[in-house]
Amino acid sequence: MKNKIKSLIKYIIIFFLRLIFPPNKKNRYINIGGGIWYYPKWENIDYYTNKFYVNYKIDLRIKQGIPLESNSTQIIFSSHFFEHISNDDGKFILKECFRLLKKNGLIRISVPDMDKAFKAYYSNDLVFFKNGGVECQGENIEQNLVNYFASYDKDDYSGGPIVPAEKIKSKLSELDKYNFCKWCVSMIPIDAPYKAHINAFDYSKLNKMLKNAGFNNITKSEYKKSTLNILRGNFFDNRPVVSLFVEATK
Repeated sequence: MKNKIKSLIKYIIIFFLRLIFPPNKKNRYINIGGGIWYYPKWENIDYYTNKFYVNYKIDLRIKQGIPLESNSTQIIFSSHFFEHISNDDGKFILKECFRLLKKNGLIRISVPDMDKAFKAYYSNDLVFFKNGGVECQGENIEQNLVNYFASYDKDDYSGGPIVPAEKIKSKLSELDKYNFCKWCVSMIPIDAPYKAHINAFDYSKLNKMLKNAGFNNITKSEYKKSTLNILRGNFFDNRPVVSLFVEATK
């Protein structure tokens, strides 16, 4: 009962905040893949979440365009979303972001950092995988590493592909980091009804995707160190231990 009352109060507060601080349609602030999230004057684009928090319910895994005017947006923010979609879908969405942004508009993206995961694995840092911000599971650190890059839900199971540690070690010795991550994803059962993490990024890869979408002035950032004051607040960056933070302008 207490939780229901708290949820109701939260809904009422957000409802009235939306009335008092509506989005500026000529100068938008957009969160892509924000989930259960709200901030005054901002709009949230998502699909797999409570519709109360979503301004535009769009499945971004099927190259569905964002139904907003070009050059209408000042800031785009996205936290731990791009690892949930394929490279092709990511490229499409980044081009949509470039289209939406005004001249000198900024995009800030955070994703699980591929290099930090490999560093933690080779340092035998299991705490990174358990408590760093991407909660992984497995009987050994190898399975936790796989779960960092690939995860799914099926029946009563939620986690990463269950692969023997020796096979994972073998793949680590055979493949470069990009192909190892692809292999992890390929281990997700084809019939899994929901696939969560299906992609992985380092700065080089995200930088290239942003350039190809048309962005310039691409920089590697740090936790709560955005060039914009508004993006340094508690409603934006999270999971500092595991994340890669990148900003770019149009």
